[in-house]
Amino acid sequence: MRRARSATDFAADVRQRHADAAAVSRRRASLVRDRDTLLRRLVPLRAQYAEDVRKLTLLAEAHELFDPLRVTVCPACLTHLVNVPEVENGHCGLCDSPLPGDLTSLSLGSASETNGERETTAPGEEIAPASPGESRLEVAAELRSTQARLKELANYVDSLDVSLVQLREQLRRAEEAERQAAEELDRVTTVTVNPFLAERDALTQRRQSLLAQAEEAEAGLRLLGGVERRAAVVELHERNLRAARDQLGALSTMGDRQEIISAISQRFASILADFRYPKLERPYVADDLVPHVREARYTEASSGARTLISLAWILSLFEIAWERGASHPGFLMIDSPQKNLGSHPEAAGDEFADVGIVRGIYSHITEWLGASGAGAQVILVDNAPPESFDDRVVIRFTRDPQHEPYGLIADEVG
Repeated sequence: MRRARSATDFAADVRQRHADAAAVSRRRASLVRDRDTLLRRLVPLRAQYAEDVRKLTLLAEAHELFDPLRVTVCPACLTHLVNVPEVENGHCGLCDSPLPGDLTSLSLGSASETNGERETTAPGEEIAPASPGESRLEVAAELRSTQARLKELANYVDSLDVSLVQLREQLRRAEEAERQAAEELDRVTTVTVNPFLAERDALTQRRQSLLAQAEEAEAGLRLLGGVERRAAVVELHERNLRAARDQLGALSTMGDRQEIISAISQRFASILADFRYPKLERPYVADDLVPHVREARYTEASSGARTLISLAWILSLFEIAWERGASHPGFLMIDSPQKNLGSHPEAAGDEFADVGIVRGIYSHITEWLGASGAGAQVILVDNAPPESFDDRVVIRFTRDPQHEPYGLIADEVG
């Protein structure tokens, strides 16, 4: 831009003439707008004055053309009068009342005195109504004044209209001068400015090309991002598919349902034997996975028996699943394994109220975890575990809300 400006400094005079012509054109345009606005405002005013002159003319002519007093019928008897009321010997021809001496004709309100008396509004104050002659004089004076103002306004509007035509012609010439100055400026600077214009066009074209390339690159990046996201999804699906296939393979190696139920049933009987289940007789797990002992469903057993059966059943499922690599998280949590077992006063005489059964439960779990259950985890939540297993106690709860740790669920103090 600086190079273009320095290369065109020789055209400073031409630019100045163009600027001067443009300033003159603007002033002429402003003056034409002002005069045109003034003319539009004065035309309605002139029409209003013309209407006032028309009304005053009609009012002045009304006194000459129309006599408001046209009494042709007697107001008392409604008989048509033979003669029109006139002034007779200084008296009204209609009511015979004396009239002022200077009154020679009758019209409505022309006489203000009747029978030598005048109307008054207050003591000492008299009303002197205007005579018809005075009213006509006032109308004529107002008419002349309005006509004079109308003439002056009309003359001014006419002169304004004529001057507006001249101003518009001057504006046209000023605009033409501005146009010629602009053409001369373009003609003088075209040769010098053209190279800069060509350079500007080339830069603009290059900029557009670069913008198009940048937009294409951004579109490619967006597509690449979409491909990467889809590749991540495909990889996730492949991992899930491999895991599902591994699970399917593991399930296929575990054997059929009947074989698995048979293994669970045998483990169930073995665990109950380790628990020292009293009078253990024909323990098994049926095809519907419901445990039976002594030829009866577990639901028909006593409370202590149900505790042992439930523990043996869940442990048999857990142990078989762990040993065969089935889908299992690898840990088991048992709450209150001594429920309805051990030495309780209310359980006196019950065949399941035997502390040896409790030691059998702990012994079986410990032995299995040390052998084929290595790597698995069994969590027992018990209020009074056997003393022989104190080395395996991880935490003891105080069961007192005032002393921590309170219990397995810390905020359950109700």
